Amino acid sequence: MDRLARVAYWSALMTPAALVLCLVLGYGVNIPYADQWDFIGYLTLLQDGRLRVADLFSLHNEHRMVFPKLLMLALARATGWNVVAEMLTSVAMVVAGLLLLVKLARPILDRAGRAAEIWAAFTISAMLFSLMQWENWLWGWQIQWFLAVLAAVATVAFATWSLQSPRPWMHVSGAVAAAIVCQLSIASGAAIWVAAGAILGFHRGWRRILPVWAIAAIVVTALYLVGYVRPPHHPSPLVALQHPLSFLIYLANYLSGPLGRSAMIGLAATLAFIGLAAIAAVRHRREPELFMPWIALGAFTGANAVLTGVGRVGFGPEQALESRYVTISMLMSIALIPLGMLAPRAWPAASRPSLRLVAGASGAALLTILTIVGDVRGMAGFDNFHGRMAAARECALVVEDASDDCLRHLYPKAEVVRDRMLVLRAYGWSGFPKDDRRNSATLVLTGPGGTRTWSLEPNDEPGGQIDEAELVGGVLTIRGWAHHPRGNADITRRVVVVAGDTIVGEALVDMERQDVANHFHNPGYLRTGWRLRQEELSGLVGAQRLRAYLILRDGVIALLGGETTVVGR
Repeated sequence: MDRLARVAYWSALMTPAALVLCLVLGYGVNIPYADQWDFIGYLTLLQDGRLRVADLFSLHNEHRMVFPKLLMLALARATGWNVVAEMLTSVAMVVAGLLLLVKLARPILDRAGRAAEIWAAFTISAMLFSLMQWENWLWGWQIQWFLAVLAAVATVAFATWSLQSPRPWMHVSGAVAAAIVCQLSIASGAAIWVAAGAILGFHRGWRRILPVWAIAAIVVTALYLVGYVRPPHHPSPLVALQHPLSFLIYLANYLSGPLGRSAMIGLAATLAFIGLAAIAAVRHRREPELFMPWIALGAFTGANAVLTGVGRVGFGPEQALESRYVTISMLMSIALIPLGMLAPRAWPAASRPSLRLVAGASGAALLTILTIVGDVRGMAGFDNFHGRMAAARECALVVEDASDDCLRHLYPKAEVVRDRMLVLRAYGWSGFPKDDRRNSATLVLTGPGGTRTWSLEPNDEPGGQIDEAELVGGVLTIRGWAHHPRGNADITRRVVVVAGDTIVGEALVDMERQDVANHFHNPGYLRTGWRLRQEELSGLVGAQRLRAYLILRDGVIALLGGETTVVGR
């Protein structure tokens, strides 16, 4: 019976992981998606030996993705940037997180009986591997989220184990290291310092430990905030104060996790967590290692909901229902399981034991059923995302002839995909045939001085764009802005405007654009304006797609956004 129980336990624990592994292998498509097209800039810097520490610390939206970038760069170097390898690494990290969570729950599971232990193992695993987070499973870039969750769980685990350890500083050091990884993976990871600090407050040596913990938190947070600029395309944080009801609905939507994407479920799960946490804390107040890790994980989830809501409620409360948020919000749902197993012990043993059994079984069944129903719903997301990515990869294979609409499945700007496909082909990344005719991504352009080959590189900064173009009376006028990675103040930059493979003209980047500086909240973007006026356009016949490139250095250019079309004679 013991052997059968162990087999049943490990089967229950690993079946959800095996299912997700099969789905990733079957549905994952080796093609960069969305933010990954911007990541090409870091890969080329690494390839050329020019990657700097500052590049790793640079902001991506509100995040400093130091450790996710390092991990993705290492995987890209080892696999030729096969993005499915990132998806598989995410699965492996969730398995590691599952084992940590089960080890944390072991003191509770050992007292619960075999049936309850097997149920808890399956339900924790099913939540952690929820199919409702289909977008994160099939988007390699979201390795960021899985790494942050693993680091958060590790921080809580080390902090909890330090409570009973004869050598607590080893565990505290591990908790500090894991917290640093968490915060430098995702912006809201900063909440782990408070959540795990609450656990360390129960340590008998808290007077020595908490000051060290606080210093580490302050130093890392200060490092994160140096040079921080709020993403200009995000709504104002004041929206949360201006529309408190929308903010509360956003929080409830976010916290619904793998139990079902609705505000009502999120509210019920939050109230259940608060109630069970209070009961467990009162009943087991002399054993903080039993209840504190789960309260900390739930509090970490709640803090993430608040921080995310403050930054994004302006997009609407429904934005919190996106698949990606399940990866963090599921931690509160998972915490319900061990807290729920602790709560019945507060019930007097002689008082209606059958009612206690019915209540426990009903709660357990409800959690499991809601999780499985969510998995069934999540399969539609797998099918839809796979279909779009498979079709988009076919477009990328014939990118020169592909429609803009098809390429926009990969990135909002089709021209970015077209130009950065040159980089993928140059290095043979993501399974695309290597173009042996080039040692780097290049463009061959013809201008007044003849034909010249230019190296094409991404501009990791918000680089600029064409704002408007008009052709009146044979005179072409184009206006835009361009920001060089090393700034525009110390030297005059130049922009090249191209129609097809022909250079239409060059313009100096020497005009003030206060609107651009205000948009990015950065005075360094003031001297970024340019204007091209060209009168001799005898070669411009029919509809012409115009693009602009910023000259990074001699022979090297970077594509600007906002391509436009004009009709010549």
